[in-house]
Amino acid sequence: MLNKILIVVLLSLQTNQFSSEVENSAIIAEKNGWKTEVVMDDGSRCDILNDTHAIEVEWASKWKEAPAQAVLYSIFTGKKPKVILLVKSRTKEKLYILRCKLVCEKMGIEMETVEAK
Repeated sequence: MLNKILIVVLLSLQTNQFSSEVENSAIIAEKNGWKTEVVMDDGSRCDILNDTHAIEVEWASKWKEAPAQAVLYSIFTGKKPKVILLVKSRTKEKLYILRCKLVCEKMGIEMETVEAK
């Protein structure tokens, strides 16, 4: 019985190793004095908004969603679009990072990566 409990505890610790996207966005925004979860005219929420950029924060593995969302927020706010990819492992996620970088460069979207917390 004790072995089963230990396995369950270890698995739960392993799966919850990183904070959520919202928590990571809040950490980034707070560090820089930016706004988070700003509601757009259509009801969507821009992850981070600062004086110059509308920023979409997304997990590297879900990179495909980020450029379009950043552009949408840019249209609503009149600010430049930007993508911040949350990276758990640069080695394992290097292809996602490269793909997002190529798309963002082609579309004129700023992009950076941040180590996930």
